Amino acid sequence: MKVEIRPPCPLEMFGEERIVFNLSSVAVWVIVMQNDTPAYYLAVQQAEKPGMPWGVPAGKVSESDNTISDVGIRELREETGLEVDPDEMSYLHWSWEYYGADRGHLIYGVMVDIDRFVLDNPRRLDDGTVLFDPPSQVNRREIRQLALIPLELTFRPNILNRNAYHPQETYRGLIALRSRGVIDGSFGFENDPGL
Repeated sequence: MKVEIRPPCPLEMFGEERIVFNLSSVAVWVIVMQNDTPAYYLAVQQAEKPGMPWGVPAGKVSESDNTISDVGIRELREETGLEVDPDEMSYLHWSWEYYGADRGHLIYGVMVDIDRFVLDNPRRLDDGTVLFDPPSQVNRREIRQLALIPLELTFRPNILNRNAYHPQETYRGLIALRSRGVIDGSFGFENDPGL
């Protein structure tokens, strides 16, 4: 699926303001609301990866996907059991596989109320993170468990940023969420040319 996007800000350092690439994958940051206030973000533990690292729901584009949002909606359903509509999804960020590549990724965000989750067998960690089992329709060989991570832990050590499956997409998503005012703080990684 070929996409043409305008990045969140002009790419002055690259001299480009529009990017065209073949879409490889879509990641979705799920911000979880509690009492009409952003309280958590959702992370999934990848059971099929060595060390069972954490990430945000994401997946590759397939031939059956008609739109970009189809990819994100499918991955949310497959990895978390969460059902969302296309109009709930909003574009957050993009990235090439490497500078100038013809393939790239998009990062979306969605805000949902905590009542939309079934917290099966919940366990609360000392830092306030809530671990819970995926719903029955989620393949447990792919996703071991889900976590609601308190937003105040975003820029402090937590299960996602200590053992992220895709750290670059994790950081780019955090930067985009911060630019939208959903979270605030800094890891100090913003000036890393590798990101």
